[in-house]
Amino acid sequence: MIKVSEIKGIHLAYDRLKPGDYGTAQPPYSFKMESDLKIALEHCVDRLVVMGWANDIDTILSAGAYVNKAGAHSRGIAIDLDGVVLKNGTVLTAKSAPEAPYWRFAAMLALEFGVVLHRMYNPQHADHFHVDLSRIVEWGGAKSQVQLIQAILNSHFGYSLAVNGSLGFATLGFWSTVIGEQITDASSAFLKILNMVVEHG
Repeated sequence: MIKVSEIKGIHLAYDRLKPGDYGTAQPPYSFKMESDLKIALEHCVDRLVVMGWANDIDTILSAGAYVNKAGAHSRGIAIDLDGVVLKNGTVLTAKSAPEAPYWRFAAMLALEFGVVLHRMYNPQHADHFHVDLSRIVEWGGAKSQVQLIQAILNSHFGYSLAVNGSLGFATLGFWSTVIGEQITDASSAFLKILNMVVEHG
C-alpha cells in the first residue's frame, strides 16, 4: 500500500479525529490505500475538471480509507468521503449538500467506483459517501444503484419518484425517456445517464 495526502493538487484531510471535526477544514493527512484507489480518485478529479468544479476545491474531507476491519476498507480499496472545502473557505458536506450537486457528485463517483453508498442507502451513510473498487463499474441492480437512478431522475429531470431502490415500471419508463432509448442493455443505459448528469448537470 501507499500513503496519499493529495490528489492532483487537491489536499486530502481527515475530519473525524475529534468530536465536532466533521465538516470542518483540517490540515492535509496521509491516507493508506492501494495504488488502484489513488488512480480512481485521480480519475474523479479529472471528471471534476470536466464538471467545472476542480479549480474551486482546496481539500477533500474523508472519514478514512484503509481500516483494519472486514470489507473493502481492509483491502485498501475503499474510502469514505465526507465533503469538500472550497478555496473560498466554504465547506460542503455530504450531509448538507443540496440535492442537485449532491447527486451530480454521486453520479461522477459511480463512473469510477462499482460501489457507491450514499445518503439514501441507509442512515449510516447519511453523512458520507462510501466508495470502493470491490466491484467493476456496471449495472448490477443493487439497491444503491437503483436509488441513484431514482434520485437523479428527481433532482435533474423533474420527476417525483420514491427513492426506494425498487426498479419498477415508473423508474424504468422515466429512465428510458431521459436517455432517449429503450433499455435493452442496462449497463450501457446506466453509464449513459451518469455521463449526461456529470457532463451537463
